[in-house]
Amino acid sequence: HVFFENRKGVSVYILITGAVNLYKSNSEGKENVIKIVKPGEMFGEVILFESDKYPVSAVALEGSNLYLISKHQFHCLLQNSDVCKDLLAQMMAKMRYLTNKLHYTICNDTEERFFLFLKEHYGVKNRININVSKKDLAFSIAATPETFSRMIKRLSDKGDISFDGKQ
Repeated sequence: HVFFENRKGVSVYILITGAVNLYKSNSEGKENVIKIVKPGEMFGEVILFESDKYPVSAVALEGSNLYLISKHQFHCLLQNSDVCKDLLAQMMAKMRYLTNKLHYTICNDTEERFFLFLKEHYGVKNRININVSKKDLAFSIAATPETFSRMIKRLSDKGDISFDGKQ
């Protein structure tokens, strides 16, 4: 784990390599994937301006390298106008991501969202090594694990895909 939901935030992170899962837990402890962070993306920055607690938990999905910037160091960096512009650009990119995610969820069925996710995260390939659990993949495409399993079975029965472990 990088950090936990509702814990005091002391750092902002930038993912250099690997993948990080941002998730939120409900009252029964069930985890819902909010976003899978890709290299070059910043996360945890809500503690800079809005709240001193992380609103989600973050866990590395594989061996990952991160830059850690303390809240105090980041506030010092904000004295530089170029850093401010970069931060605003990152925040606008997150807003665009959320807008696109909403559009993607509303306008595409589960199967379309599945193939779009694979293309976005792994590119177009004949064989993919998936680095997330099927449950996390289901939540990433705004589907329940049950709906996801039924879709995988349907696509497998049609011969469109096959699953072999994490491939």
